[in-house]
Amino acid sequence: AAARAARKLLKLRPESPEPYTLLARAHLGLRQPEPARRLLARAIALDDAYAPAHAEIGVALDMKGAHVKAEASHRRALDLAPDTASYLNNLGFCLYLQGRFWDAIASYRAALERDVSAKRVHNNLAFAYGRVDMLDRAYRHFRLAGPLAQATNNMGYLHEERGEFERAYEYYLVALKEEPDLAQARRN
Repeated sequence: AAARAARKLLKLRPESPEPYTLLARAHLGLRQPEPARRLLARAIALDDAYAPAHAEIGVALDMKGAHVKAEASHRRALDLAPDTASYLNNLGFCLYLQGRFWDAIASYRAALERDVSAKRVHNNLAFAYGRVDMLDRAYRHFRLAGPLAQATNNMGYLHEERGEFERAYEYYLVALKEEPDLAQARRN
């Protein structure tokens, strides 16, 4: 449905970068980074200062595993729109994927300075804190990101990644006691 709407907009405004970027976002949602990349290249050719296109190129490159290249696109988006929390979150995730956890934490914290209620940022920050052994902070941010069941499930996952299987299992049980139908916790 989003792709159809973007195509309609593209017919109305073919010289604007916005419909190309929106259509690219729909492709990214369908896990199709190559068509998205082509559309985004067109958007940038129309307006190199259109920050959303640079941000989406970063997302597409991250999907392909090209995190170092993606970082340049995320930074370009931030150069154009430095106060955009979602762009800081995207950069943080890119840095996280590179294993640069402290840099990711700094980017997530900057995003929260701009939007303290951004649940996705809190969740991402929690995972980054988990990677640097700051589990108390991780749990606090998981709680800010969502309900208790999801927070404890995520803590279980952090402990599982650390090889702490008994502790992980305890967290998964807490998640299921809180929300018995939480499929993710049940699978874990």
